[in-house]
Amino acid sequence: MKGGSLLVFVHRHTSYGDAWLLVTGGGHVDFSSGLETVINAGKIRGKRILASSDGWKGSSLTPHAIYDITDYPVQNLQFSGGSFIGSDRFNPEKSNLLDDLVSNICSFGNVVIISFGGDDTQKIAEILFKKYGLPVVGWPKTMDNDTQGSYATIGYRTAVRRASREVRTAFDTAYTNSKVVLVVMFGRDSDWVDGGAADFGFADYTIPAEKKGLTFTAVAAGIKEKLLENKDKYGRSFAVVAVSEAGDQLAGLEPFVQRYTSNTRMDNFDHVKLNPERLALALQDALREYSGIESTAPKVLTYHLRDGKLQGIDRDFARMTAEECVRLIDREEFGRVATIQHPDMASSWPEDPSAWVKAEDGSRLFVSSVPLSIAAKKRYVTGTGFFDYDQLRPTERMTAYLKPLLGPKPIDPRDKIISFRLAVPVGLDLRVDRAHSKMHQRSV
Repeated sequence: MKGGSLLVFVHRHTSYGDAWLLVTGGGHVDFSSGLETVINAGKIRGKRILASSDGWKGSSLTPHAIYDITDYPVQNLQFSGGSFIGSDRFNPEKSNLLDDLVSNICSFGNVVIISFGGDDTQKIAEILFKKYGLPVVGWPKTMDNDTQGSYATIGYRTAVRRASREVRTAFDTAYTNSKVVLVVMFGRDSDWVDGGAADFGFADYTIPAEKKGLTFTAVAAGIKEKLLENKDKYGRSFAVVAVSEAGDQLAGLEPFVQRYTSNTRMDNFDHVKLNPERLALALQDALREYSGIESTAPKVLTYHLRDGKLQGIDRDFARMTAEECVRLIDREEFGRVATIQHPDMASSWPEDPSAWVKAEDGSRLFVSSVPLSIAAKKRYVTGTGFFDYDQLRPTERMTAYLKPLLGPKPIDPRDKIISFRLAVPVGLDLRVDRAHSKMHQRSV
């Protein structure tokens, strides 16, 4: 379904609700495509369009921060990044403000809630739907790709593409300067980003989030082994390591982590607030002082994985899932989240050709929906076979999974390395040639 095709079905339905309330979750590479699609569809249907400033926070506080954006100029909003209504990981349940949130929303009459977010955002949406009976539909945003029920979430493709590119280019520094480059990236408790970046970035080694009981001693030994392998194969000691931000939980790394923090902070959903910059410094210190690996270069990937515009098929995902949210409202199918599905992993396929999108590898994916109760649950890499947690590296199944999202795998940067070794220094080589020449003359 191309831009503007919402008009095809707009006039066939009397959409539910006097107003639509837009709520965004944590930071994301681009809410704008989805917001523009939903806002325009609501306006065409004569709905009042409301926005909760800074996620659930704007709807929960007294006085509330819910704004009427019906007349907000959203033309070409899809070409800007981020969210013009803000973003926050505020948890109204933890703050005991759910009743206030519901009261504030209901003060605007019959309101449909459209929640743009990942599993934490959808957990609150599920409570509002099940406990309070509010009409809710969800839009599947999360760079981490850790929401159940969807082949891929909006923003994941963009994030892993950027991260894998940074891992590949890290070989320039690693090989040229004989260094260990530590590429630390977002990924609190799942390995979708670091695993995908390690695979399409051709990392030598990975420090994952989901490996339980992993020790710094084992990690240091693994990195040393990769240094020796590359030395033997390419004539230089170097390694590129893809690191999940949860790597600061490595057993034995605690003394080094504590150098850069005095306490552990939690966010509003009781997740440890991790710090990739702190982890990079701690790993660098530990490798040098504990393992004798002196030459390291940290490379930290944080919010720029979420900034800017969506790339490639992510743009189609954003628009088409937003259109699915509108269809769910038209059909009054509340308590569901729009999703992207792969035909090989689905029990049924849609007959409507506009529900399908061409993937990056030429295959096809389609738009559907799942209950909020599914989308509010975490999805992990463990159990998929996409990552070998014994060898700490992605598998060929990860490559196959990523191909519809990223296309063909790029060239391994190590294939461009020319390994040259001089048998003897040039000066010594010349002296040997002269000596050989004199001996030859005497023998003659």
